[in-house]
Amino acid sequence: VPTQVKDNVNIASCGGGHTVAVDRDGRVWGTGSNACGQLGLGHDENQLQWCAVGGVDAASLVNCGEEFTVIVKETHAMVACGIGIVGQLGDGRGEDTFSASCPHFVDVKLTAPVELIASSQKEVIAIDRNGQAWGWGAGNATPQVCEPISKRKVLQLVCGRKFYCAVLDGAHPAKCIVEGVRDRAAGERVVYTIISYTSTGTRCSSGGEEVIVSCAEEVDDNFDGTYSAATKVTKAGMHCCRVTLFGEDVEGSPFPYCVAPGPPSLPHSSMEIWCPAQRPDGAIPAGASVFLTLSLRDKFGNDVSAAAADFEAAVPEDAATPVRGSDETLTLAWSWTKTGTHRVPVLYKDDMMGSLDFVVVGGDPVKVLATGEGLSAATVGRPAYVTLTATDKHGNATSPASMHIGVALRHEGSGKTLLAALLSSQDAEERWTYTPVAAGEHLLTFLDGDGKEAVEACTVQVAPDPDAPNDAVNGLEGDEAGQRQRIERAERVAWRKLLKAMKVELKEARDVEKKKARERRAKLTQERAAAAAKAARAQVKEEAEEAQRTKTRSKRCGGGFVVKYAWD
Repeated sequence: VPTQVKDNVNIASCGGGHTVAVDRDGRVWGTGSNACGQLGLGHDENQLQWCAVGGVDAASLVNCGEEFTVIVKETHAMVACGIGIVGQLGDGRGEDTFSASCPHFVDVKLTAPVELIASSQKEVIAIDRNGQAWGWGAGNATPQVCEPISKRKVLQLVCGRKFYCAVLDGAHPAKCIVEGVRDRAAGERVVYTIISYTSTGTRCSSGGEEVIVSCAEEVDDNFDGTYSAATKVTKAGMHCCRVTLFGEDVEGSPFPYCVAPGPPSLPHSSMEIWCPAQRPDGAIPAGASVFLTLSLRDKFGNDVSAAAADFEAAVPEDAATPVRGSDETLTLAWSWTKTGTHRVPVLYKDDMMGSLDFVVVGGDPVKVLATGEGLSAATVGRPAYVTLTATDKHGNATSPASMHIGVALRHEGSGKTLLAALLSSQDAEERWTYTPVAAGEHLLTFLDGDGKEAVEACTVQVAPDPDAPNDAVNGLEGDEAGQRQRIERAERVAWRKLLKAMKVELKEARDVEKKKARERRAKLTQERAAAAAKAARAQVKEEAEEAQRTKTRSKRCGGGFVVKYAWD
């Protein structure tokens, strides 16, 4: 049955076999076991009655361990008495202090009054008004700062025989706020600051909370009630960042934010250059339209077509006025009128991003000029030369081959075509050689593929061969039937040569078309494979990001609290 043993008591504490109390006047009283001097009476005799403890003017707190006592004076000083073999007395001597029957000072430099104190079998923990925790005993005779419970305000502290329990006033998720959440560019580093508050709205002054930011690789505990999380997102679009405290969302979580594409990066962008009239060797005819289509991306692969207004292709002045496409297509079109090699710098906000080289050659021929002695005179059996040159509508030298000019030499006397050829050279200057087979007046004609006269017809006087005055060769004498046969034979040979030349040209044209078709099929196959690979990479990346968002990492903080981190 509870029995009143003393009145006017303000604080009381019990050890293994002794009891110490502080009355309302601050006086300290003790009773019970005193074998180790734990009552602080100056001797080791057990007491059955309450005895005043000397040497202590006024006490504000008292706490008993197994066989020792710690007293906190109103002057903030702490004194201890009893067994001290493992440092329970905090005097810095440890094994040298088996026991002390008189209270003596604990060697600790307090910066604020002690508000809580608890003792176990062989250790003491004291908490001052600033929340600083001090511990000694259990082999440590000098008071040390106890980090594990110094990070948060201690509301209640109790000790068992070999353990202690602290009730801490920690942060409350619904009261915490997050600063720094904002829209940003891809790859931009943004730091979030999480400020923790208790359930009563008081700002926390220490850390140690379990804070997780989903879009941050790690969270730094500033140990002042705030936490910093550096975030860096490379994928453009809308995102959400979840901030949790002990697994619960803080106020406003999840936080939405938008990631805009970064500045365009030419190495990561693609450019398609095409010209409908481009030659197989890559040359561009003068006057033909050139199209440049930009697929702009930043260095993280995000589409940045909206930045088209800042892009410019610095086309040289000798080109026709460039035409810009819409911002969605990012297409520029222009043409050159002069032949040669042209370089086009590509600029972004006046900064050089790269350059493109183009080789411009003569365009379609519109005018052909024939020169050479073979236009007016020739000799039977000897080669005669005719040179054809062509220019396009801009005055550039070009090949006449695209006009498919056919040259024919017709004998005026018989009306028979003795020689014929189809000019197909791609050179800007075409030289045609012919050898007359009959003397007399001949007509040299030049017709294009449409049957129109490319060059005005010329009358050629073919003289006999002076070194071979043979009627059969010169066709001057002999029977008329023999001469007619020779002319007809020459005509057949000429048409066979012309037909052969046309077949060769047709075969070459077909081979070119087949080659182009193969190249188109190969390019289409490559594009499809590239698209499939890109889609596969995107899927793998998305799966990896999803797995990474669910991954957590733990980091040990201070003296034992575990703060978990997650990253997106």
